[in-house]
Order: sequence, then C-alpha cells, then structure tokens
Amino acid sequence: MKRLTFFLSIIFVHHSYALEGIITVLEAPLFDSPSKNSKILEYKRKGDLVYLHSKYQLDYQWQQNYPIKNNSPEETELPDYLLTVDSAGQDAYLKREHVYLIYEDQRELSQDQNFKDMTDYRLKEPLPKNYPFKNVQGIRGWLAFSIHQPSQNNYAYPERIKAEGYSYQYELEGSFLKNWQRFESGRVYYGINFLFKRFTNEFRLETRNTEESWTKFGLGPSFTYDILKQKDRGLSFILTPVFYYTHLSVFQQLKNSSLNEQRDYTAFSVALRTSAMYRFENIIDNVDFFTSLILEFEGAQSFKSKQTSQNTSWWNPANQDGHQSENSLSVGLQFGVQSAY
Repeated sequence: MKRLTFFLSIIFVHHSYALEGIITVLEAPLFDSPSKNSKILEYKRKGDLVYLHSKYQLDYQWQQNYPIKNNSPEETELPDYLLTVDSAGQDAYLKREHVYLIYEDQRELSQDQNFKDMTDYRLKEPLPKNYPFKNVQGIRGWLAFSIHQPSQNNYAYPERIKAEGYSYQYELEGSFLKNWQRFESGRVYYGINFLFKRFTNEFRLETRNTEESWTKFGLGPSFTYDILKQKDRGLSFILTPVFYYTHLSVFQQLKNSSLNEQRDYTAFSVALRTSAMYRFENIIDNVDFFTSLILEFEGAQSFKSKQTSQNTSWWNPANQDGHQSENSLSVGLQFGVQSAY
C-alpha cells in the first residue's frame, strides 16, 4: 500500500509541476509562503533539479502564432516567488532569480544569469593577505629611538658657572605615513609625526648646585621621498616641520645646605627636521629595520613661569618670570623599526 501511495504521488507531482528548473545559486531557500520573511522549510543546493507548477509553463509556440492582446502583467510575467514542492512533497516557494527555467525553447536565452550570488558565503582561495583584516596598501608606520648631541642652551644664571654637565638628548619618535597618489612614481609619502624628548643638564655655580630637566613634546606633518628602492633595502629623505611644547624645570640648592628652590618654565617653538633613513627591508614579514642621521634646527624659545621666586638673588634679575633661549642646531643618530604595506 505504501509503495502504491508513493508511486501515485510521484505521478501527481510530475503532472502538476511540469516545468523543471536548475538551482543557480549556492543555497536557495524554500519558503512556506511567497515572502522573504516567511519560514524557511529547507535549502536547495546549486545544480539541484526542482519542479515548478505547470501554470508557469505557457505554450510559447502558440503565443508566437496567436498573440494574446491586452494581457495583464500576471498573465505574461513570472512572479517573484515560484510555486514548487519541498522534499516532503509539500507546497513551497522559491525566489525566481534563484532558478534557471528549462523551457526548451527560445525563452531560455532571455534569462539573465549575470548577477552576484548573495547566498555564496565561500571565500576564494588562496585567502587574501592579512585576512580577516583589510589588505591596505601604501601605508607606513614606524617607531624609533634616537640620541642627539647635548644641548648647551641653559638658563642664564646670575652667578658664574664653574662646572658644566651636559647629557645626551634621548628621543622617542613615531610616524604614520600614506602614499601620495598624486605622484605616479609611488615614492612620495605624507603623514604625521610625533616626538618625545627628554634630557637633564647639571651645573655647579659658586654657591649653588643646579639641575635642569627638559621635556619636549613635538607634533607636525612629515614628508618622505624614497631615493632608493630595492628588494631588500632602501634610502629615504624625510622633511618634518615640528611644533614643540617644552617644559623646563630648574632646581637650585645651596651648597652644604638643604635650602633649595625649583621653578618651572614652559614655551612653544618651531623646528625644521631633516633626516636620511637607510632601511633593511623585510627583516621580519612586513617589518623593516632602519637607521637614520638627523639634523634639526630649532628656533629661539621664550620661556614663562607662573611661580614667584623665594630667593630672588638665585634667579636672573633682568626677567624674574621668564627665560630666553637661543637658536639651536642638533645632530642625532636614530634606530627603529618600520611596518610597510
């Protein structure tokens, strides 16, 4: 009895769903009603054969010989959802663009199959570089440590300096650059640069010992030109105008005494920084090692202090609340790493 029922259902489906179609997307959902928000009964895979209701199978040759006038859109156009059956033999609906209809006539040539399969979630192999992150190009970022010659731009003490102790300037520098596509050579980059510099100088006066602590924060645009580009090495020229904020702390203590005083000064300045960078490329994947020779010219600074002095004889009487520095030129040696894409 079960075999007879199955045989009769096959015959019924074959006659009721006379039009055949081939699934053309990776996974085509079958809905229980003609709406994308309805329940999904199952999925058909690309290449599966499906049966559609016979009402979609019009006699094409007959219509060519005897055209029907004043047809409504429902009579001449297929709906967005086509009636079919699921694997259990129950009615289901399939999106029209997910199936290629087998008419066995010229209508097959008019079916547009040039569309993006929105159901295809597969990734093409080999996977893109840096997946799952976006593969960006023309980007550079680097971080470096440098040592500069001592700065001899000290506070103008009203007392003679008997001994000087200048220390090297230690600097941390970072940069983020992007290829300037306006230049077709691909050798020009532009971006932003930040710097942090610190050093300490000590002086021995006739009656006091002093210590100056300098801290500089710098920010400015940066421009790079690749003079030499080879597979494993490169040479670049870098130009960076820098806007500095400087904090100077001057500490003085009377010899053989605990009497001391500290005053803080701040100032803004502009500097022009040039450097030649020699790179050893791809020491690690996408990571370069480089060394640079830096030349920096910094303009004069006018320091101001909001603190009043307790020992007026210790400070410059010409300007109790300020300090004027001179123009300076420094040379530095730098070592760092760069990541380039």
